[in-house]
Amino acid sequence: MAATGFVRPLAVLGMLGLGTGGCDSRGERGGGAIAEIASSKPSLMGQPDAAPAVQPAGSSAPVKPAAPRPSNPADLLLTPQRRAALEREFPEAVGFRDISELETELYELELIRGKESSAVSAFDQRAREKWVLFTGNVVEPTEGSLKMPVRYTPRDATDPLGMTSSWFAVELTDIEGYDAAEYKQGDMAAMLVRYKGSKRASPGYDVILLRRWFIGERKRPIE
Repeated sequence: MAATGFVRPLAVLGMLGLGTGGCDSRGERGGGAIAEIASSKPSLMGQPDAAPAVQPAGSSAPVKPAAPRPSNPADLLLTPQRRAALEREFPEAVGFRDISELETELYELELIRGKESSAVSAFDQRAREKWVLFTGNVVEPTEGSLKMPVRYTPRDATDPLGMTSSWFAVELTDIEGYDAAEYKQGDMAAMLVRYKGSKRASPGYDVILLRRWFIGERKRPIE
């Protein structure tokens, strides 16, 4: 399926019939698509900006505006300014790894599609007990936890949707600022979390809902 115009991320996810676990996208329906969408590389689609929160009629208390949200994959790129701001706000995470860089390192290993155990082992060697910035689209957002995908094989050059990628999901728990009510499957997020190994990460920070991502940038909230 080629992207011929503006496409909403959740629409793509729905059409692809995504599963909730890691997958080899050559052998299962649509699983790799979320890995492509979930990667922080600008490639596919975004969400339109929405109007700011409006104070309900008859209410005297001011309505707190919603936190600015990413509207396209480019909004999830880790810039030097964003890294400096995060390390200043969360000193325990100084020197954190960017998931985009870690995925590139996995690609260079030429791992076999579908061999998730080998991919997880390689990821653990590089990220265990380190702070990692996970950026992309959330998977299975529930009360108290969510998952973020990690790609370990790249998409083919002729694959615009990333369906030839393979990925596994890391479960994130004890995330300060995270609110399951603020996310639907496929929404874009940025989570700074200590990776424990074996596809588990805790504790961490939802740097978007904590308003620590778009600092100094003009960005309208998406509700």
